[in-house]
Amino acid sequence: MKKIIISFLALILSACASTGPRKAESLSNVATTGSKNIPSEQSDGCGYAGLAGPEYVITDFYKRYVTNSFFYDLKSEKYSQTNKDAYLPLIQHPFKMLDNTLESVETNKYKQSYLAQYRYFDIELDGKIYKIDKTKVTAFVTSDCHIYYQTRDEGPKGYTHNFARTDGKSISSEDVARFFNLTSVDNSVNSGNSLVSFVPIVEKDPYLKTVSLTTKAYNGVLLRAAYSEKEKKVSFIQLYADAVFFDKWAHLQAAYDEDGNEHKLVKISTDVDCNHSDMFGCKLTETVGISLTHDFLKKNTNGFTIKAIGTREKIISVPKDMVTGMLNGLGKL
Repeated sequence: MKKIIISFLALILSACASTGPRKAESLSNVATTGSKNIPSEQSDGCGYAGLAGPEYVITDFYKRYVTNSFFYDLKSEKYSQTNKDAYLPLIQHPFKMLDNTLESVETNKYKQSYLAQYRYFDIELDGKIYKIDKTKVTAFVTSDCHIYYQTRDEGPKGYTHNFARTDGKSISSEDVARFFNLTSVDNSVNSGNSLVSFVPIVEKDPYLKTVSLTTKAYNGVLLRAAYSEKEKKVSFIQLYADAVFFDKWAHLQAAYDEDGNEHKLVKISTDVDCNHSDMFGCKLTETVGISLTHDFLKKNTNGFTIKAIGTREKIISVPKDMVTGMLNGLGKL
C-alpha cells in the first residue's frame, strides 16, 4: 500500500506539475507551499481516477469552516494558511484520501512539553475506544490535483457532518478508520493510535477474602465490581458515573435501562466549578453509582445506555469494550 501511495505521489508531482491550468506554481509545490492560483477547469492529468478508495465532498454546512481543520502546507504554521480562496478546489471538487501517516510543523507542537497533555484524545468507533495521536494529519487530493491536509481534532461525528460520499452512501466506520489510520475497526491500530484497554485493575483483600475490579474511566464513566472468594460469586457490580449539568442541579434519584427496568441509584458525591460560569452557569457534577447485575452485563455485551432521572435527566453511555473488559475480568476469577 505504501508503494502505491509513493508511486501516486510521484505521478502527481511529475504529471500535474506541467498540465494543471492557471497555476503560478507547479503542483509539486502544493504539498509544501499550497495553491495560490485557482484552476479554471478540472483536469485528471495526475491519475486521480486511478486512486483507490471512496470519493468525498465537503458538505454545504462545512464549506464555510474548512479552514478550521484543513491546511495546505506541512512546513508552515496553520494560522498563516487562512486565505479562503486557496481552499476553493477543496470546496468545489470531490477528493480522495491520499495518506494518513504524515506530521506537520503545526501538529508537532503537541510533542512539546507545554502541549503534551493535549496530544491524545479518545474516540469511540463501533463500541471500541481508540486513543488518537494529534501529531498526525491526513492528506487528501482533489480531482483537480490539489493536496490538502486535515488535523485530527474531531471524532467520528465530525466526519458525518462535514464529509459526504459521492456514491450516496453514508460515512461509515470503515471511512473513519481510514482517516485515522486504524488498520482495523475490530482489531489492531498503528501510526500513533492505539486501542484503549479496559482490562480491569484487580485488587485482592486477603482479610475479607474479596476481589475488587475497576475498569479505566471513559467520558466520566467506569465499571467496578466485587467478587466474594468465600461464596464463589459476584457480590457487587456498579456503574460509576459523573453526570454533568450546568446552572441547576438534577438531584438524580433513579435509573432505568432501555427495557424499562429500574436500577438502584446511590449518590456518591457532588462538585461545583464556577471558573467559566459567565455563559452557561456553574458546572455541576453529580457522581452516582448505579447497581447492575452480572446477567445484565452478559445481555449487553455490545454496550448500553441508562437514563438517570431527577429534576433533570442524563443518558449515560457505556461502550462495548468496557462491558467486555469487565466480563473478561470476572470470568478469570
